Amino acid sequence: MATTLVGLPGVVVKYSQAQSERETPRLVITAPVTGPGATAPPCPLVRGTATLPEGTTLLIGVRRTTGTPRTRRTRFYRVDTVRASGQWDVPVSLEGGDPAMAGEWYSITALTVPTEWGDFLEKVGGTPGDPLVSASAMPPHVGETPSIEVQRDAGPATC
Repeated sequence: MATTLVGLPGVVVKYSQAQSERETPRLVITAPVTGPGATAPPCPLVRGTATLPEGTTLLIGVRRTTGTPRTRRTRFYRVDTVRASGQWDVPVSLEGGDPAMAGEWYSITALTVPTEWGDFLEKVGGTPGDPLVSASAMPPHVGETPSIEVQRDAGPATC
């Protein structure tokens, strides 16, 4: 019995590591660009790479972080397709219909959610090209949530 107990923890650890490596989403946002002097158009195409676990989907959250009135609500967009290469993209709005928002800062976050949540949000209020929902809290998500900060430029303000 002692031999079985000694061998068992090693098996459990290896199995847990394999499970977590296989199930942990890997997300990277590659565009719009960030850094000194970089700006984003009012309606940017957010791009990145992802490795998603089975049964999950990718959402992109957009929230303004400066200006008045300051918003605590995040608009969520669903990424319809993550290509076999792992690349994805989705058009979003940095309040593109309001030219007064030029110069404001926005947080763009990628998160992996169970597919059922994405389906539910789409049924509740999603229309193509528009956010699925606007909420003050993040939906239940899996793994890390990479985020970038972008400043909106004064380009054309229609999405």
